[in-house]
Amino acid sequence: MLIDALSDAGVLDETNIVVLSDHGQMETKRIIKPNVYLRDKGFIEADVEGNILDWKAFCLSDAMSDLVYLKNPSDKKTYEAVYKLLREMAEEGIYGFTEVVTAEEMNKREHLNGQFSFVLESDGYTSFSDSCVRPVIKPYDTGDYRFGRATHGYNPDLGPQPVFNAIGPDFQHNVTIERRPIVDEAPTFAKLLGVKLPHAQGTAIKEFLK
Repeated sequence: MLIDALSDAGVLDETNIVVLSDHGQMETKRIIKPNVYLRDKGFIEADVEGNILDWKAFCLSDAMSDLVYLKNPSDKKTYEAVYKLLREMAEEGIYGFTEVVTAEEMNKREHLNGQFSFVLESDGYTSFSDSCVRPVIKPYDTGDYRFGRATHGYNPDLGPQPVFNAIGPDFQHNVTIERRPIVDEAPTFAKLLGVKLPHAQGTAIKEFLK
């Protein structure tokens, strides 16, 4: 419909069109609640219904990854204790995540930053729930994108990649690039528009451009 409208307006040949996504989708086999184990170890205090009364550490689900927050990030003792517990769980390989990445490492590796202290990376078939109430395995729930049969939020190396398809007068023809960081998209659009992004973390995808 968009292409037809551009054609009817007589501007199709002078218009750049990009179709892109921000993530892929992976099939999930189960949903696990890491906060149950933090509660077992005394890092979360909750009532019988699972309402949080107090906490030192909490896992916030991003579907197939978990952002681990510390109530007091400067509490080195809690930081080390939580880090040790999560690494042991990752090494055992049965809790749904196989890697514990520090916030500093994640910022450097994937340009992801925030107030979290760690990121738990899915084993490739597990999604995560915020709940701290047993049972540890949560049933599928189509009312929340994190708990469907397929979801996102995983390490980009694990599964389907975001797409970037482009056509138009400023793009090269028949050019394929296997991988580029998603942070390169905005600088590419800025270059097309003649806009400067001095604080951008990525760089323009010049191989695509004429």
